[in-house]
Amino acid sequence: QMKPDQLALLLITNVIGRLIGSGSYHIYRGILSMDGQDMLKVWHCAQKTMLERGYCNEEGVAKDNRWIMKQIEGAG
Repeated sequence: QMKPDQLALLLITNVIGRLIGSGSYHIYRGILSMDGQDMLKVWHCAQKTMLERGYCNEEGVAKDNRWIMKQIEGAG
């Protein structure tokens, strides 16, 4: 029952979360490479767009952002 753009944004955040969590886009533990930093920017842009379109709320965005930061800190 999702709109196409909502599904696309959700898939983007899911894939980016998995890739960043893999450690393949880190220079050192907790430090993203340039590609990783660009991916994180796309993550934040997708999160902002989902919030603006009403697909999620502030609390959900904050929770997801805490999760991605734990992924960054724990991988690499």
